[in-house]
Amino acid sequence: KQWYQRRVAITAGIDEGMADTEIDGLGDGGVIGELLDREMVDVNELSEHVRQQLKVKYDNRPYFTTWIMFVHTVIMIITLATQPFAPVGFKDQVKKSQISKPNLAYETVGYNQSTNFWIGPDFQSLIHLGAKYSPCMRKDKIYYESIASDATKEDASGCCYRGDLNACWQSQKDACASDFAKFMEGKV
Repeated sequence: KQWYQRRVAITAGIDEGMADTEIDGLGDGGVIGELLDREMVDVNELSEHVRQQLKVKYDNRPYFTTWIMFVHTVIMIITLATQPFAPVGFKDQVKKSQISKPNLAYETVGYNQSTNFWIGPDFQSLIHLGAKYSPCMRKDKIYYESIASDATKEDASGCCYRGDLNACWQSQKDACASDFAKFMEGKV
């Protein structure tokens, strides 16, 4: 009962009509109120300065939170409108396609398309938009070895010139073995 009286007394200073209303079910604060030895203080016993502080109502509207939510919503709408959606699922899907090589031969290439079970942008779009990608955050020995190997192969490559098409593309010397093309040292 003391807990209830204190609540009514304090809220009476804030809203005058609250002191006369009775709320059932609150009781006297229960066992916790007795353990904490809560004492009720009447509003009239408080100093005038404290009563003035209780009457002041500050306008604590969440302007910053509202602004951030608005900005995030706009970014989400723009992202969903401009970025491709990933296939929905839990397993990676293999995407295959035929591409035309510089020597006019067709080659079937494939890659693993990451799925997104949250129905949203694909993996590449998320990284492009700023998501964390561990190989970009730390030096991965396997990636750096692969890049060094590719750089070594590229240094040994040259121009594979095909006179009948007046075309030149960068390739290795053994990949340019053809009656119609000749290998020329140097970069394309």
